Amino acid sequence: RQFTLTQVESNGLAFTLLIGHETDVTLTDAAADLRAPTPSAAAELAVPSIDEMKQQLVSKTRQMYQAFAIYTEQQENRLSRLAERLKAHSPEQRQLLAEQQLSALKACLSRAMTARYGACENTLQREILRLDALSPLKILSRGYSLVYKDDALLRSSEETECGDELRVVLSSGELSVKVINRKDDGK
Repeated sequence: RQFTLTQVESNGLAFTLLIGHETDVTLTDAAADLRAPTPSAAAELAVPSIDEMKQQLVSKTRQMYQAFAIYTEQQENRLSRLAERLKAHSPEQRQLLAEQQLSALKACLSRAMTARYGACENTLQREILRLDALSPLKILSRGYSLVYKDDALLRSSEETECGDELRVVLSSGELSVKVINRKDDGK
């Protein structure tokens, strides 16, 4: 008896005792997980009802559909992320990015060239004005003249002698003159 009771308690399985219409209580009654007064009641307790099984089936089906919907949504999101990553690394996308960078560089170069051209143009205008102010023709237009002796520009009266023939260049025209008298600085 003790051996049977120990086996019933330690086997880890649910144990239902099916006895006819007995009213006696046995030692296995105490060890059983469930006790039914009749074999019909024991059968009802041991096997779930059709309604319970249908409810369980509906519940499990609903859980399965929800789990599948969640899994499907997760996989769609993952696929979308992968597609975006793939698109970002595609040759077309890389070419588009390179074209945008090239366009930006062209615009930057154009602005730099325009600024440089403007600076050079300003410098050129200043130099033209400076050269114009230093131009012998400009000086002549203010009433000055150039005097040459034998095609050499004279800088001092000491370079001439009385009787020398000189050529005088004015802002408009030339003169041929002869030195009649010479007066040096301080003399």
